[in-house]
Amino acid sequence: MTQITNTINKPHSAYCLLALLSNDAKEQLSDLLDSLQKKLGKSIYVMPKENLHITLCEIIQSKEYSENKELLYSKNSSEYEELSEEVFAQFKPIHIVFDKIEVSPQAIIIRGKDDGSFETIRKGLVENLPLPTETKRPPEIIHCTIARFLTEMPIEEVRDIVEKDPFTLNEKVGSFSLIHSTVSPLIAYDIIRKYDLKD
Repeated sequence: MTQITNTINKPHSAYCLLALLSNDAKEQLSDLLDSLQKKLGKSIYVMPKENLHITLCEIIQSKEYSENKELLYSKNSSEYEELSEEVFAQFKPIHIVFDKIEVSPQAIIIRGKDDGSFETIRKGLVENLPLPTETKRPPEIIHCTIARFLTEMPIEEVRDIVEKDPFTLNEKVGSFSLIHSTVSPLIAYDIIRKYDLKD
């Protein structure tokens, strides 16, 4: 069964390195998002186009921590910002091909692949950033969450509805952002620092 997300539009605090999708990619996804809404209705929350993103590495996650999150971030803020810049400076813009829609218990995502740059960057960040011990390590996939569940449904039924249509999206990631998210899921956020990848 799918799992209900009960944090949508609720205040939270999280710090993350991510890539916001380009305007072109958002427009290309419009029909898919509209189709999901029509097919699944009130059973899902479809991500607003302007908030679509590819998570690279979470520094402080939206879950509860034993310490105040803002203080926890401020302890190592210079390392988070400057060491990230050192890692990103080694990479050119990344071409990603999203070619698969997947349904998990938590969400509907589009899954992509690149030349290995994403995972190399992730490895560099995880090895160099002083991540809090309570932060889980990032998954080894490239994905963009496009919808979350508001009701419980059999996963196979959802897969039969959304995974059968062919899907391809080409995206060029030219920058990453270090953000502080304040309303879930990335409904409201502040960009702390932006990192452009140089050709």
